[in-house]
Amino acid sequence: MPRLTVENCQKITISDFDFKDIEPSRVEINDQIIEFTKTKCNYGGNRYWFICPKCNRRIGVMYRKPLSNIFLCRYCNNLTYQLSKYRRAKEEQTIKIVHRLNRGIKRQSIFY
Repeated sequence: MPRLTVENCQKITISDFDFKDIEPSRVEINDQIIEFTKTKCNYGGNRYWFICPKCNRRIGVMYRKPLSNIFLCRYCNNLTYQLSKYRRAKEEQTIKIVHRLNRGIKRQSIFY
């Protein structure tokens, strides 16, 4: 059975919330309490995160599967991205290797 993708789920992101005036520690969505945390940024200010109710990871996006009532992180929902389902052609990998080798040869020839 193929894994469900992120694109098929409802999502909420941390940027959907405005933290300028208040600093909440939790929010209630569909009778589910989701907690927040924050970290300090190197150049000042704070960055806010969700805390996954199941694994307690800091995450920026939470997903709700169809026919489910709770929001969880991508890992707990066992979700994947749509593009990762498609395999690349073997020829594409070969072409990339050849280009990488050609670039390496050109770079080395400059130093000799």
